[in-house]
Amino acid sequence: MVKICANGAVETVPFTKSLKKLQEHVGGYIQCIHGVIRGKYVMLVDEEGRLKEGRVYNAIATKLSGHVIVGD
Repeated sequence: MVKICANGAVETVPFTKSLKKLQEHVGGYIQCIHGVIRGKYVMLVDEEGRLKEGRVYNAIATKLSGHVIVGD
């Protein structure tokens, strides 16, 4: 899996099916955005990320998804 951080860093993280681990990576409840990058991949984001104060705009994830994404 690839983690796109709000600070512009891109990290490779081990694949997991654990909901708890995925929630730790996004910082909250999981929302799946389908069709990212020509329909080949999905993006997992924090479902309530834009509602949380202090979350930083994630320019790379926003550009890839076509949705406003904040946080890692």
